[in-house]
Amino acid sequence: MSDRASRTFFIETLGCQMNVYDSELLRRRFLQEGYRAAAAPEQADVILVNSCSVRRKAEARAWARISLYTSIKGRPGSPLVVLCGCVASRATQGLGEGSRGRPALVAGCGSYDSLLAAVEAGLSTRENGGGPVLLDDSPSGSYRMPVTDEPSPLRAFISISRGCDSHCTYCVVPSARGPHRSRSLDDITEEAHRLVEGGTRDVTLLGQNVNVYQDRGANFLDVLAAMEKVPGLWRVRFTSSHPRDMTVEVLRFIGRAENVCEHLHLPLQAGCDATLRAMHRGYTVERYRELVETARAEIPGVAISTDLMVGFPGETDENFEESLRFVSEIGFAAAFTFIYSARPGTPASGLPDQVPEDIKRERLERLLQEQNAVTDALGKRMVGHEVEVLVEGRDRKDPRKLSGRTRTNRLVSFEGDPQLVGSLVKVRIESAGRWTAFGRRPADSAT
Repeated sequence: MSDRASRTFFIETLGCQMNVYDSELLRRRFLQEGYRAAAAPEQADVILVNSCSVRRKAEARAWARISLYTSIKGRPGSPLVVLCGCVASRATQGLGEGSRGRPALVAGCGSYDSLLAAVEAGLSTRENGGGPVLLDDSPSGSYRMPVTDEPSPLRAFISISRGCDSHCTYCVVPSARGPHRSRSLDDITEEAHRLVEGGTRDVTLLGQNVNVYQDRGANFLDVLAAMEKVPGLWRVRFTSSHPRDMTVEVLRFIGRAENVCEHLHLPLQAGCDATLRAMHRGYTVERYRELVETARAEIPGVAISTDLMVGFPGETDENFEESLRFVSEIGFAAAFTFIYSARPGTPASGLPDQVPEDIKRERLERLLQEQNAVTDALGKRMVGHEVEVLVEGRDRKDPRKLSGRTRTNRLVSFEGDPQLVGSLVKVRIESAGRWTAFGRRPADSAT
C-alpha cells in the first residue's frame, strides 16, 4: 500500500452553496490521488476547513474550528490543518482577523490546483507550527469537477462562474473570490450530462451573479437552453441572480421551459432607494417591483425568495420602515435575513453613522415577524392543492415518512414507500408549517 493510500482527509464546509461545490471538488481530487475520506476529524491526517467570510460571525467560526483542529493529536502526530475558502483568500491578502490557531496551509479559492502538492510536502515533514504557508491565490485556477465512478447525488450543483464585479459596498466576495470569470458552456454541459448519467435529476447552477455569464458569445440564456436539452435532467435551478442584470428574456424562457423551475432567488437587500444607493446595488425599488411583476406575469406560480439586510450604515428608522413596507408588498416566499456586519477592507466599513447593535437586533426581529407572517400565509394557500415532489429520502424529523421538494423549492413530507426515492410523485397538501408542507399521495400518482 502506498503512503497516499494510507492517508486520510476530512473536510468541514462552512458557508454558501459555492463552498459546498468547492468541497466536493476537493474531495474528488483527494480521492483521485489515493487518499481516503475519514469519518471524523480525529481520524484524519489532513483536515480542511472550507470557510466563509461574508459576515464577521462566519469568519469567527472558521477561526474557532481551526483552533479546535490544531489541538487534535492524531496519528502519527497532529493532523495537517488547512484553512481553505474565502477566509483563506482574505488572509493571503493580509485581511485576516488574527491567527487563532495556526493552520499549516492557507489555501484561498484560487489556489486549489496547487493544494495537493502543498499537502504532500507538509505531510512529509508533519510541520503544523511556525506557519502558516500561504499558497498563491490567483483567480485563474481550474475548477473542472474530477470524474469518479461514484453515483451522482439526486440533487447537485454546477458552478458556471466564479467571482464578482459588482463591488457592493458591504461585500467581500470580489476580494475573496476575484473578478467574474465564466466557465465554458461546453464544460458546463458536459458536467450536467455526466451528473445525470450518474443519477442526478435536479441541478442548481451556481455563480455570484449568474446573469452576467459570458462565454464566446454565449450568455446565461444559452446556459439555460443547454440545460433544457439534457435528457433526464428533470429540474434546473440557479442562484444567485442580481436584480440589476436579470432580463425579461430569461424570465420568458423560464416561463416556457419544461425543466427550469418556477423559483427565483432575487436578493433585494433593502427596500429603500437611499440604502440601495449606499450599498451600490445598481437598481431602485421601482425597478425591483417591475422585475417581480414581470416574473409573475411570465412564470405562472413562481416563488420568489430573497436576501434582506438590516442595519446598513446610515439606515434611519424611516429607511427601515420603508423597507418593511416593501417586503410586505412583494410577499416573498422565503427570505434569508441578516444583520449588517462590517467587513474589513469593504467601503461600507468606513462609512459614518454605523447603526448600534441593539437597534440592528430590534429591526431584524421586526423584519422576521413580517416575513414569517407572509411565509405562513403562503403555506396555508398550498392546502388542498396537488404538487409535484421529487422524493429525496426519508424525512429527517420523522423517518417513517418521506420528504422532497416542489419545483418552487418547498419541502414536503408525506407517507410513502422508500422505493419512491429518486422519483417524481404527486402529493396533495393537507397542512403546512412555516418551512414544511404535509400531505398524502393520491393513488397511482408516481410520474
